[in-house]
Amino acid sequence: MSAAPIFGLNNAADGTSVADPRATSGVPLPDVCLECAPGYRMADEGRSCYLVKSSIWSRSFYAMVAGILIALTVLCVRLLVRPSQFHANLDRYRQELGSHRGGHGSSKLGKGIIGSLLGLMNEDIAGIGVMLYFRFLAFVLGTTLVLLLLSVAHAHIPCSDMIRSLGEPFSLDRPDAVRVDSSWLGWLGMRRSPGWREHLLNFKIVDDAITWSVSQYVEDNARAMHVLYIAVMGITLAFAWSQHKFIREYFKRNPRVQSFTLILERVPPVHTLEDFVENACGVRPKSVTVAYDIDKASEGLQEFINLQDDEEGSGVYVNLDMALEHRRVLESLEPSGTAYAVFRTRLDMRKALISLNRSGICNARLCDLEPEDVEWSNIFKGEGLLRRAVEMTAAVCVTQLFWTLVFFMPYAAYKLHAGSTDLCEALWLYMFTGVGNGLVAASIHKATEKVRFASVQSAENYTMWMSTAAQLLNIGLNVLLAHLNNYGGHYKVLSMVKDFALYRRTATFSVGEEVSITQSLSTYMVNVILLVPALAFVLVRYGAPLMGALYVLAADLDDRVSHLLRPAPFELNGRYGSAVVNFTCSLLLQYVIRSRMQSFIIAFALLASYVVHYGVDAYVLINKAAPSGLNGTAAFHNAMLMWSVPTGILAACPSYWRWRGMDGYLATTFVIFGAHVLIYCTFIYFICRPRDHIDGAEENTSTSDYSLRNPVYKLRRLAGI
Repeated sequence: MSAAPIFGLNNAADGTSVADPRATSGVPLPDVCLECAPGYRMADEGRSCYLVKSSIWSRSFYAMVAGILIALTVLCVRLLVRPSQFHANLDRYRQELGSHRGGHGSSKLGKGIIGSLLGLMNEDIAGIGVMLYFRFLAFVLGTTLVLLLLSVAHAHIPCSDMIRSLGEPFSLDRPDAVRVDSSWLGWLGMRRSPGWREHLLNFKIVDDAITWSVSQYVEDNARAMHVLYIAVMGITLAFAWSQHKFIREYFKRNPRVQSFTLILERVPPVHTLEDFVENACGVRPKSVTVAYDIDKASEGLQEFINLQDDEEGSGVYVNLDMALEHRRVLESLEPSGTAYAVFRTRLDMRKALISLNRSGICNARLCDLEPEDVEWSNIFKGEGLLRRAVEMTAAVCVTQLFWTLVFFMPYAAYKLHAGSTDLCEALWLYMFTGVGNGLVAASIHKATEKVRFASVQSAENYTMWMSTAAQLLNIGLNVLLAHLNNYGGHYKVLSMVKDFALYRRTATFSVGEEVSITQSLSTYMVNVILLVPALAFVLVRYGAPLMGALYVLAADLDDRVSHLLRPAPFELNGRYGSAVVNFTCSLLLQYVIRSRMQSFIIAFALLASYVVHYGVDAYVLINKAAPSGLNGTAAFHNAMLMWSVPTGILAACPSYWRWRGMDGYLATTFVIFGAHVLIYCTFIYFICRPRDHIDGAEENTSTSDYSLRNPVYKLRRLAGI
């Protein structure tokens, strides 16, 4: 790949070379040395550079492509030489694909694409959790639209153009490298002065102009940030209160089982307790589900429970008559002394609660878990829960550090060394860092299992907060790397290190660094929030099904084919986290000097990204996700609590700009941020706290029951016990 050389002016003082724009303007070049950019090599004729594709990243990428082609060739050969096996696999593939249809398509949704998309916010096709998620995306869309409109009306200063007009990247210890454009010097009433003395005078006047502009910008920006904060908080509070009322109305129409359930402790160790509860309190319960300490049973029982869960997902009937050993274990399994008693009305539940606690026959308390939220294997693992959570959190932090050192640092070192990267190499680098991200995600999932939460929602809360923190760190590292790779980033950083005091005294240089940061953040965020969701949709829609079909048709899979074709569940934790993280990082632009175009582009890209997220997630839910009901509201409540961070950034921004204008203290910014987070989280907790025992339906019309998801009850029913 041929490219024009980068011509450099040799600096006799330190032997370095800097770019000379005259190389591409037709101006005769002086008798100086020529230098190619990093990643390029000088051609033999000395007039052009070519890209060197011999790095380990390029070679490994081509090796990966070659490996994929070889694997596809082997699969095709297997299909040709074994036609009978191919036809058998094809029949099995069709059968399994028909029995594992995913998606939540429903006639409740409106007609057409727009009607279906809007219907997800109001029609209950997969539980209230899904409805709240799409409502949250619509809320963020509206908030981003306000940000977009205010970015257009925002006051801006020409600091970006003034800094850029200095031409090529420069450092303060190399004044001869500075090239000044006469356009803005004419605006200042000056002409270009090539000498050292004139350069210092020029630099001082530029500083005065920039300092004056920044002072005006601070006043305008503080007022604009007040308006933006009030607008966003008004939308946020109105949305939170409206969803609080929506949740209450939903559970009045669809009562929760936990609202009619008592947890009983110290009950007799028998398998049926309906008569015991009725004799103890005078109220006949609708059902009583006994809890079993599964860990105290034999290992064979746990293995069989896992097997039964797998077979249940594939639709295969499990015949326990052929597993006599497991049958004997089930018959000998003793109850734990804890049970879940479900009543027909809320009045019956309250009478039973008062009567049981007064008599002292057993302990009774209100239940705060839905049947699908109970982790039956972990309900007796409450002791040491905090210790395990701390240990697993530390393990996740170590994994994150491992990812940073082993995966991100080599990636960063190469990116800083190689000034040019072709498309294939960029994709390979992205995949390489993706391996580290995958390790962190796997470690968070494994840590959640090791903590052994008794509630599914508690486990999801832990996973959501840990994953969001990892995403924030990941974006922070990538923005830093993008900034160091940005135009002139090397020179600015080196100059700051060499003479930090001079950097602090020079308005041009400090503002120039801010302009560079805005470029880095804008470039990275636009790519992340737009390209990544689009590529993910293409992979989910076309790539994964195609590779899975080829593998199934060419391999001898037998029973494993059902696992490959089983649709994945629609999980909300990561989706909520991505929405909040992208909005939070985009708001960091409010803390640096930026142009109107930068503000508009990042806000528009953010708006477009949420539209893409909405459409992709709607497609996955309707056509691909495993059928399930997401009736919990914990993920939505966590997202609203996480929303305190971006709104806190907006709350502290006016104080920050006043401090930039020498009016106030920097500590005030942190105090305002902390006070906002505290007040906001208190408000969200107040309106989102569980009120199931105060508001809601008085009669239990739900068909759900705690025994339906209890693995021991499932096995006992299958065994006919």
